[in-house]
Amino acid sequence: MTPLDFLSPITRRPLQWFCVFFSTIVILIGLSFLLPPVQKHTIFFTVKPVAAAEKSFLNDGVESAEKIAEMIAGWAKSPGFQQTIIKISGEKVSGLKRKMAARKQNRLNVFWTLKLSGKDILKAEKLISAIQENLTKKFEEINKDSVIPIKITTPHVATEPLKIPFSWIILFSIIMGFGMATIIAYFRESLSGRISFVEQITNIFPESAILRVNTKVGKHDLRQINDFTETFESPRLVSTFPVAGKYFEIAAIKTCTSEESTPILLVNLGETRLRELQNLKAIFGDGLGIIVFEK
Repeated sequence: MTPLDFLSPITRRPLQWFCVFFSTIVILIGLSFLLPPVQKHTIFFTVKPVAAAEKSFLNDGVESAEKIAEMIAGWAKSPGFQQTIIKISGEKVSGLKRKMAARKQNRLNVFWTLKLSGKDILKAEKLISAIQENLTKKFEEINKDSVIPIKITTPHVATEPLKIPFSWIILFSIIMGFGMATIIAYFRESLSGRISFVEQITNIFPESAILRVNTKVGKHDLRQINDFTETFESPRLVSTFPVAGKYFEIAAIKTCTSEESTPILLVNLGETRLRELQNLKAIFGDGLGIIVFEK
């Protein structure tokens, strides 16, 4: 099967493919404007040891502060920490675990991020305040029994809107449009049991002669078809799709069953059904002629 053969379900109905392609792009771009706004809130602070005169004490303090910074960053994944935030703020946020994250940077710096969308944006102030309060409280509990005093700097909060670049939306829409149009083109034929490729015909009639006509019915070269049919003794044209009757003299199936006549099946890719060819194989057997219109 050549690449052109493989693409035949698309090339047979290019207008349908382009309609689905552009419709999908327009719909997805339109839906992008309906996406709820998203805000990203970042809480930044530094964990550091209290200044000390002795160098060894200071080095131990930095190492201790680094471990505490790692621990604080891990609290974002703690269900207990999340429940405490909800309790302190008095605000209920579904999926808070997915919307809150923390990471350590440069050993002692800690960044907490909170991404909220839609109506949850209105809860941001209370949630940020609850995070800061809970962090301070838990840090004091840790520092109470610590041999080396550690402190955190005053948290800084930064807020920024998150927007998907319009170029990304266009690219995503184009990819989805191409995929949707292609899937529909293939599934329209396969799900309805229609023949899409010549290879499907040769699988049913492996010993039959096949003439491939690379035009639509009605725009075919009549001389080419006559030259093909004249190679058979007493050819009888048998249609497998309705339109063939407008351009050819179709014989009844019962007139094609005699030994003197040879059935010539007229097949139109994308229209002829697989079941019909299988039934004709049961009636006529193999060794007949087949004319395939590929457009």
